[in-house]
Amino acid sequence: MTPRNLPGILLVLGKNMPCGRERPGPFWREKESMVQVTISEGDDLERVLRRFKRQVQKAGIFSDLKRKKHYEKPSETRKRKRNAARRRGRRTRRITPG
Repeated sequence: MTPRNLPGILLVLGKNMPCGRERPGPFWREKESMVQVTISEGDDLERVLRRFKRQVQKAGIFSDLKRKKHYEKPSETRKRKRNAARRRGRRTRRITPG
């Protein structure tokens, strides 16, 4: 069965949607990802919402929204990225034996 043949509702949430900009400019961002969950007739609403939340979390939409809620200075951006790189480095050193 293709998704077109399934009756139901389609939940959609996008990431990096333009915020009130009419035309592309220097800070314009295209949509990077789109989360879609198709609901068929026999699906339980709780299970569908759980799938939707999991996909939104994997896409990083809420963390992106939290980060963009307030202006982040370039020094803060560098600091956040540096700390994330340190965490990744610690994780890889912990996983690899030696």
